[in-house]
Amino acid sequence: MKGLERPPLCRSKSSSDDEFTVSHHSYDYLHLSPSCVPRRFLNNLRHRFTHSRSVSTNIPTSPVTRSQEEIKCTNTCAKGCGDYVYKAPCERYPCRGQKKYLVNDKLKKLTTELSLIEFGVRLSDCAPVAFKTVPSRKLAEKEIEVLRQVSHIPHVIRLEDSYLDDQGQIVIVLPKLKDLTIEKRNLLDVQCLIRDLLEALEGLHKDGIVHMDLTPANLMVDQEGHLVVIDFGLCSRCSSQPHTACGTPGYIAPEVYQGNARGTKPDIYSAGILLGEMIEGYLPDCQLNYLGSSMVRAATTEMICNSLEELLLDRDLKLYPEIIYHAADLLKSMLSTDPEKRPDASETLRHPFMVASEEEFQDTEYEKYTERLRIIEYNRRMSNPSTGSCDSYYESYECDYYY
Repeated sequence: MKGLERPPLCRSKSSSDDEFTVSHHSYDYLHLSPSCVPRRFLNNLRHRFTHSRSVSTNIPTSPVTRSQEEIKCTNTCAKGCGDYVYKAPCERYPCRGQKKYLVNDKLKKLTTELSLIEFGVRLSDCAPVAFKTVPSRKLAEKEIEVLRQVSHIPHVIRLEDSYLDDQGQIVIVLPKLKDLTIEKRNLLDVQCLIRDLLEALEGLHKDGIVHMDLTPANLMVDQEGHLVVIDFGLCSRCSSQPHTACGTPGYIAPEVYQGNARGTKPDIYSAGILLGEMIEGYLPDCQLNYLGSSMVRAATTEMICNSLEELLLDRDLKLYPEIIYHAADLLKSMLSTDPEKRPDASETLRHPFMVASEEEFQDTEYEKYTERLRIIEYNRRMSNPSTGSCDSYYESYECDYYY
């Protein structure tokens, strides 16, 4: 083909199609005319180059040109054929001697006080993975040991691999997961997520492991939408000695602050904080908006528990659907400032809220429910602006709304 510029190709000693290789980067390959490449090689590419949504795997029928800038913008560009890997300029091997993975520098890095997390792919199957670099060797070795021990427990992140980087720091390879959004969830979704969390805690606690840092940042979801507990860097083992005071302010149990936390109950308190954040919109008069704040202390949760108790005392009035009362009762028990009065994970899983059927969640979709609450609040204020009393209004309205 006269006048067509082709990048130089490299063939092995044998000129057969099976041994054909290209010695250039992925953007060089994209400049090739199909007539330059044996058909069998093209068919192989169609089947194997599938993990990048940004780079087309359809072999063109006419010459295609793409700029290097286009390639740089792809989320994951690496392509493999045989022993050769085509990678974009934004991708690199994690360190010398580590050829099983590629780190994508275009993807946002996550930095915390204890670790650095980068993202990329595993070359054997092009699966997206996360690379967690932990500067503290002691914490890294502890986390790896725990992850290996809990690999059989559902809804706990799986350890894929680990290695030393060029600086001698331990890098933990984990599956890449999706962020969890806890705000404005339908109540049925809340039940499913909390069940996943409690099943994970049940398994951990049976093995004598306490997470000690349950926060929204340490909960994610997998491809099927199930909750996954991550980050075991601060976990503790049950013993006769108190747990070390650690965790994220706003999610730390009162006994941890007091220095006498033993057993598994600190995790139940933290899970209660998470439950309260998820159902805040369903119980607007119970001060749940304080939960998760770094200023939360025992007095805060006692105030919230008192508000929940007042709500439950009016249960016979049926101002809310029964499932809302179940949720309030569960939250009150999990937030108890006395760890002896808190249920364990197994008991919590048997609570009426956790075993309720899908039919019991009728009319509790977040948007529909909160809109109805706004209407109730408006009519309450209009019925008695001076006192805000709503008794007469609820008596005339509850049947229309709930039954």
